[in-house]
Amino acid sequence: FAKDLDVIGWDAYRGAAYSNSPSKEGASALGHDLYRCMKQKPFWVLETDADQNMTAAYTAEMIAHGAAGVMFFHYRQHRAGAEQTLRCLADLHGDPVPERVGFTKTIAARPELQEELPESFPPRAAAIVYDYDCVHEQQRRFSYPKPMPYLDALMRMYLPAWRGGLGLDVIDPADDLSAYSLILLPHHHVCTEAFAAKLTAYVAQGGNLFLTARTCHKDEHGTYHPHFYGPLLDLTGAIAHEETDLKSPTACIWDGQRHEGILQAETLTLTGDSEVLSTFEGGVLDGKPALLHRRHGKGRCWFAAASHESLNRQVLETICRELDLPFVDHPHARVAVLPHLSRNATWIFNHSNEPVELLGHPIPAGDFALIDLEA
Repeated sequence: FAKDLDVIGWDAYRGAAYSNSPSKEGASALGHDLYRCMKQKPFWVLETDADQNMTAAYTAEMIAHGAAGVMFFHYRQHRAGAEQTLRCLADLHGDPVPERVGFTKTIAARPELQEELPESFPPRAAAIVYDYDCVHEQQRRFSYPKPMPYLDALMRMYLPAWRGGLGLDVIDPADDLSAYSLILLPHHHVCTEAFAAKLTAYVAQGGNLFLTARTCHKDEHGTYHPHFYGPLLDLTGAIAHEETDLKSPTACIWDGQRHEGILQAETLTLTGDSEVLSTFEGGVLDGKPALLHRRHGKGRCWFAAASHESLNRQVLETICRELDLPFVDHPHARVAVLPHLSRNATWIFNHSNEPVELLGHPIPAGDFALIDLEA
């Protein structure tokens, strides 16, 4: 639909993007990126909360990701109908609720939000692939045991990037890959031969790819490939033969960091000269490859045989350091860092209930800052 519409938008309530996400704010950020990238133009937030869920950080992050308009549901309370909500900017009489209207005025007046958005946005340096076919395939599956949901794995990749300040575009398999120095491919279960060839050519021409477990298992018809990862063999240098259900957790260590509690992983068989960076420790996968690295043409591929958030974070930080992409290492689960879309500055959003200090700047609870890196 986006191609035929002048403006697109979505209802950015906390949890609306994916209610099972461990971070509601992180899932909303993914939603913002998704809608911005549908047209690479500003989008609208058509609805969001007008009650106690409003914070400066949550509202400002919509604009930082590319929202040209933010509308609250509702302006005035409904006396009748299906949505007789009382969480509005004006009461049943039409009188403004002072604290809520005051909040919106305060946010609108913040100097960090006065810059006019461009008509279109250039691509980010990195992108994450989001595929509706993978969502649909997940919803219709009858296999047992049930594998990790695609959206869970997607969030396990997106959240470390969101917290660390690796700004991402959200792309579709049909999109052009050449603009990106790094592409993230988590749990891309449905992978066509054509998309596998496209990814292989992208890496051969100098691109960098990071993929995780349960990628390239089926084709567009829902039929299993003879070997999992077979169409991506030039990139992975490894195949898998079956989906592994771990009855007990395993772990892995890479470059001094230990990652515990891994329950979603698979057994890999090396078929080429891939470098084994880490192996699993404990459980049925003990000693099997956990993280691979392989060069192909002018580019490189990193391949995690698990879908695990802390392992993803370490791999992302390492890749970003090597490619000179932004990544901020900090311990705050509800603090996000985001490169400004059009100039040399960085946003920090503190979604937590406690003040934090990051990059030398104190950020009150629920607030945000825009830091000019050239100052």
